[in-house]
Amino acid sequence: MTVTVASFRKDFPQEFGSLSAYPDTAVQYWISMAAILLGIDVGGPPKVCSFDGSVAGNVLTVATIDFGSMSLLPLLLTGTGVPDNEAVTAQLTGTQGGPGTYRVSIAAQVAAEGMVALQSGVQSGSNPFWGSSSLTANSPPATKADWAIEMWVAHQLVIEKQAVEAAQRGGDPGTRIGVVTSKSVDGVSVSFDVSSVVEEGAGYYNQTVYGQRFWRLLKAATGGPIQVGVGAPPLPFMFFNGWGLTGSYNAWGGPFPGVAPSDTGFSG
Repeated sequence: MTVTVASFRKDFPQEFGSLSAYPDTAVQYWISMAAILLGIDVGGPPKVCSFDGSVAGNVLTVATIDFGSMSLLPLLLTGTGVPDNEAVTAQLTGTQGGPGTYRVSIAAQVAAEGMVALQSGVQSGSNPFWGSSSLTANSPPATKADWAIEMWVAHQLVIEKQAVEAAQRGGDPGTRIGVVTSKSVDGVSVSFDVSSVVEEGAGYYNQTVYGQRFWRLLKAATGGPIQVGVGAPPLPFMFFNGWGLTGSYNAWGGPFPGVAPSDTGFSG
């Protein structure tokens, strides 16, 4: 899975750009949960190292390491401003695998930011249902799996924020009663017909627009082609070819000279 906190915020700069409303820890928590509950991280490249770094030309400077080590070179470098398929190929200075400078394969200029180094850049997270996620964390999301992760995480963050705000007001966090259909303020009451904007069967995911988008994607992923049958051609065509009124009136695949369509196939 290659959606990161940085790439998520880049894709939603206005909606989820606030660090106070949506802390990095909360965003990372739900991204990690997506990997588990959606199963998209299965078979993906393991995270080897996360750190604060910058790139100048072909040199990566690793300032402080949050997790792991840079010793298993070569590694795939990912981050908001990092070019696609950027590889860390050799260490130039510093303690082995630790803070210092490293050579990268593509010259770039990237200001200091949180970065992640991945082992084996030839694979990406995937599963049979969602397919593969993109190879790097660069925006925008490039696959169905990336989109599913981002919509699912956005849905969880909005609901989590509502729970936090309820707790701050002295209420019970996490209490939900469903989609609001009416509201009354100072004696003025307004009701809404939500039947046209609520996704049928979505339940919990109807509580946010992101959840509804995730649900639509889920339905699209489980949908398949519909076969309506071969059937018989329209009456004028049948009379013209001397077929009379034989056959059924299901969907017709078109004229087949010398071949009469039937319910189960074609007969000469």
